[in-house]
This record gives sequence, structure tokens and C-alpha cells, in this order.
Amino acid sequence: MNNLNLAQFLIFTFLMVLDFKSTSAKSLGLAKNYKFTNPTDLVFDRLNNLFISDLGANVIYKITPEGELFLIAGIIGKSGSVDGKYNEALFNKPTGIAFDSKQNLYVLDSENSAIRKITKQGIVTTILGSVKEKNSTTNELEILNRPYGGIIFDEFDNMFFSDTHNHVIKRFSPSGNISIFAGIIGKNGDGNGPTYSTYLHSPNGIDLDEKGNFYFANYGGNNVKKIDSGNIYNLAGKFLVSGYKNAINEQAEFGLPGRVRFNKEDKSVLVADHGFHMIRKIKNNYEVIDVAGNSKLSGFKNGKKEEALFCEPSGMTIDKMQNIIVADVRNGIIRKIDLEGNVSTLYGVEPKNSPCEKNIKQ
Repeated sequence: MNNLNLAQFLIFTFLMVLDFKSTSAKSLGLAKNYKFTNPTDLVFDRLNNLFISDLGANVIYKITPEGELFLIAGIIGKSGSVDGKYNEALFNKPTGIAFDSKQNLYVLDSENSAIRKITKQGIVTTILGSVKEKNSTTNELEILNRPYGGIIFDEFDNMFFSDTHNHVIKRFSPSGNISIFAGIIGKNGDGNGPTYSTYLHSPNGIDLDEKGNFYFANYGGNNVKKIDSGNIYNLAGKFLVSGYKNAINEQAEFGLPGRVRFNKEDKSVLVADHGFHMIRKIKNNYEVIDVAGNSKLSGFKNGKKEEALFCEPSGMTIDKMQNIIVADVRNGIIRKIDLEGNVSTLYGVEPKNSPCEKNIKQ
């Protein structure tokens, strides 16, 4: 074996060790034939497996590059707050998910007001929140209030997450220290300025660019914000103005912006607009444009850009081919938006009748 082949073998072996072990997952067949409940967030691991949180089923799934679906943690259709092996653990409306550098998966367990960790061996533990709270938590910052949607790790394995109903973004270090990264606990509002003194309003999705800047959806405020060098700026949208309008910066309007995803390729920020059932984009010049969906209609339909219909799209990720992968929550499927704006169903059984078949009030 020459040096190149040896290096390739060692890299492959290293990556295989990082994958979730087959003994800690249950096969459910092909993902394209599976009926999801409410897929909510999704993220790729280093081996290109797609992990999905299902808020309605209270479980975490994995889809391999070959399209096989595995149950990673939780019991389908059963809610609770139980740590333990993957097939014993219980969640209550899991939403945001993210990997640390060791490929442990972290879950915002929203209705349990907790953050859970799933190891590669399929062991679930509570890192912050409900279970720990019962053990006489001494640090009030560890008490969460329905964290929903936003969770990300930086290059140093610091975890940042939206403590949504406390109106703050928190930071949890690898050593276990927790602090407020942005906002003031219990105070909702808006503004530009230092992270420690600027109000947030129900922060939801959060992401990070390669320069260390943060982007988050100020869900309750209907705008999208940026954090750069300790200061918060408005990226797009008008505070407390719900509407649909493509324009520059504060002239643009959203209807409940949920998840956000930074696109390294064109330096834009993707936004899942829950209120208008669309995927929209904030370009690097702060202009808001449509990616897919129709501002006047919601429901289910595949097709090109404005022909396609969604039903409360949520989590987004970008694959190696620059396709946007979307969790279409209430349609119960995973959608793909290609570079030409064509929308198709990637995984899941398409709904015969979408729960969102209606006109949208402008």
C-alpha cells in the first residue's frame, strides 16, 4: 500500500469511527416511502448522512446517502423526558439539531425546555434544562424556556442556541460554562447595538459564517439580524411589521421568519418565511428575493420557483451540489430546491391533501 492509499484508508477509517453505529439505530426502510409526521430541522454529518428532527413524532431520524432511513433516538409518537439508550429515550417536540466536532448530535427538546445530547453509540443525556433542573440547578441561566429552532457550534465547540421564550441567545462552552450571548432575559424588543444591551424578540433560527458573524431570525419581530464583533445589526425586515415585500434592508417585509442558513457559496442568508410558506434569500447587498414558493398560496405542489407550494417550511441545509434541502413541516416531507429553482420531493410520502391548501392574506 503506497503512502497515498494509506492516507486515504486512514481518513476513511477515521470517518467511519465518527458515524453513528449500526447497533444504535433501527432501520425503517427507504426514506422516500416513509410517512414522516412533522420533519422540522435537518443537518448533514461528515459522511453525508442527513439527520432529521420530527417535531410531531418526537424522534430523530437518519437518512443514508443511499436513501435508507434509520430511527436514531426516541419512540415514534410518544412524548416525555427520559434519558438512556436510543430506543428508550423520550423527547417532547424536538426542533433544532446540530453536530459538535466529535459528531455528537445535540437537540433542542423544545417542550421539555431542555438540550439533549445523542452520542454515536445512541446514548441520550440531558445537557441543559428539564432533567438537570429537577436536580437543583444552581445557575439560573441553565433554566430554559422552550428553546426553538436555533442551535449551532463554532470552531471551538462553543454551542450557541436560541432560548426562544426567554428572548435571548445563549452560549454553552465545552467546559460547561453558560452565558448570555445576546439579549436580556425576559425582555423582548428590537434594536441595534451591543449584544448585552439590545433586546431580541423570540429568536429562532441561528447560523454562523466563516468569519464568525452570526445570523438569526428575530421571529417575534419579523426581521432577520446579524451579530458582528459584539454588535447587533438589522439585516432585513421591519420590526413588528408582518407582510410580504422584496426590497433592500428594512424596506423588506417577512411574515414570521423562522430558520436561517448562511450560504458560503454566494454569501447570502436563506430564510424560511413561515407566514408566507416560502424560502427567501437575503443577498450580500441586503436585498431580499424569493427562492421558492408563492406569496399568495400555500399547500403542496412541486414545480419551478413560484409554481411550487409549501406548508410551513422550516429547517434548511445545503448539500454538496448546492441544492437547498428543506423540511416542509406540515406537508410531512423533505423537499429539494435545485440551482435553477426547481422544487421536488426528496424524501417522504407526498400528501394527498395538504393542510395548508389556502390563499394567504397579504
